[in-house]
Amino acid sequence: MITLISGQPGHGKTLRAIELALEHKAKGRAVYVHGVRGIDYAAAGFFPLDDPKDWQNLPDGAVVVVDECYSAFPRRMPGAKVPAYVEALATHRHRAFDFILICQQAKQQVDGFVLGLVEWHEHVRRKMGVKAAIILCWDKFSENTNNSQIKKPWKYPAEVMKRNLYESTVMDTTKIRVPWFVWALPLTVALLGFLLWRVWAFFTPEKPKPARKPQAAVTAKAEPSKGLSLSSGTSTRPDDLVAYFKPRIEGQPWTAPAYDSRPVVADPEVYCIAVDDGRCSCMTEQGTRYEMDKKICRSIAANGVYNPYRRPASAPQQGQQASQANQPQQAPQDATGGAGASGGSTGWPGGVGAQSYTAPGEPGSWKADAFSGPGGRG
Repeated sequence: MITLISGQPGHGKTLRAIELALEHKAKGRAVYVHGVRGIDYAAAGFFPLDDPKDWQNLPDGAVVVVDECYSAFPRRMPGAKVPAYVEALATHRHRAFDFILICQQAKQQVDGFVLGLVEWHEHVRRKMGVKAAIILCWDKFSENTNNSQIKKPWKYPAEVMKRNLYESTVMDTTKIRVPWFVWALPLTVALLGFLLWRVWAFFTPEKPKPARKPQAAVTAKAEPSKGLSLSSGTSTRPDDLVAYFKPRIEGQPWTAPAYDSRPVVADPEVYCIAVDDGRCSCMTEQGTRYEMDKKICRSIAANGVYNPYRRPASAPQQGQQASQANQPQQAPQDATGGAGASGGSTGWPGGVGAQSYTAPGEPGSWKADAFSGPGGRG
């Protein structure tokens, strides 16, 4: 069989031929080599072939390797006579000869008679300067070496290269050339992943943070809280703040979760005033307006509201009891020492006792809504 190995310089043609020749030698066949630069015949176990034209003088069953085969089988001029040693290749199988021919461009370099006898054609194409190639194969000589139905990857045989059986070149100047798209591919994948993440984050609503568990109940001896600080270590979302101060029972602000774990500093109070034209306004003990449902407002204005947390007026606070206990007893004031709410003398100290009620405005200018502005309705 005549095997043709073609390819550009430095792509591994000779290395591929030596690899095939060693396979033949391993089967016990004699291998004769011509044209391989710096071949170490003893190390490889090959025999030299001085002139390929004398191939017919070799023993039967020999394997003939000819590098740069166009020197032995050059392309002839049209109409020229076929040399006898070339014509004899037509019957090389009669004596069980096998040929491995190596060249760059067979169509432009090798005798057409020889190319017509090729039974297996391999074209070696090295990629990006790495120590590997793609071998394109045909079952006859192919002028078009750009594509083939039979392709196989081929890694340069390390065992053959380590033996240094031949000299490919005095200096390997081939550099690895990585195409731009090899570098661009991972960057494109990373950029695409980042964009997908940004789109997902943009359309995905942020999960609300879980509400903090209420702290244990604070005893009377605990220090008063310094108030809610929005600039502390943790941040609170606005919607959480709304729920935090929203009363559980409408009309009773002290039922908001904000008062669950905080020491009592001031008891919330709500005062409501209703008039016959349907209006109703409420204010807290701090003089701020408090909005609530009109029905509840009128109910509080008419009937009041029970606050179980309100301390009875006759029961002094614990702190006041302690301070009074540490102060010396004072003599009771004179019966005429206190002034009543109306300016008269009473037996009560100042600020203690029932006071008379004075309607807002001058007599005759009654305003139905005491919380509205000077112009009437608020």
